[in-house]
Amino acid sequence: REAARRRRADLGGYKPADERRLQAKHKMLRAIDKIKRRRAEGGNARFQADVLGSMSEAGLGERVVAGLADAGLPVTCPIESVHVERIPFIYPLYRRGYEDHFETLDAWVSSLPRLLSFGRQGLYVHDNTHHAIYMAQAAVRCLRPDGSLDVEAWARERRVFDGHVVED
Repeated sequence: REAARRRRADLGGYKPADERRLQAKHKMLRAIDKIKRRRAEGGNARFQADVLGSMSEAGLGERVVAGLADAGLPVTCPIESVHVERIPFIYPLYRRGYEDHFETLDAWVSSLPRLLSFGRQGLYVHDNTHHAIYMAQAAVRCLRPDGSLDVEAWARERRVFDGHVVED
């Protein structure tokens, strides 16, 4: 650990969040290489998640309702509609200089009352699913009984997120 701290100091105060972003970039590049190898070998680079990706909105809605019932949270009202927003990538795609753009956008979003941005896309992080779930749970913990956000508690949680390490 001491060697890592010295390396960070040598790099001008490298922060844990920067280290996490670099780890995420490396993981993303490994995943891209894996997909390219599968394609080159003639294999199918599609994953099990593609089954869900090809389901209809109604089918996905039924699956969510069934999952909620299985979790002990049955839906007892009629579902009027289901809307699915399909995005090509679930992980952010990093480009050089993205940090400055993200910080500007994050500051603007944070200034909007009654809006909280988190998760992979909201915080522009290449985290595992359990990290995204932790973020959602943290957001709930930061809500006051009147529905307002405890801004100081959320700031503490954001610092916890910096310690998330992407796992293969």
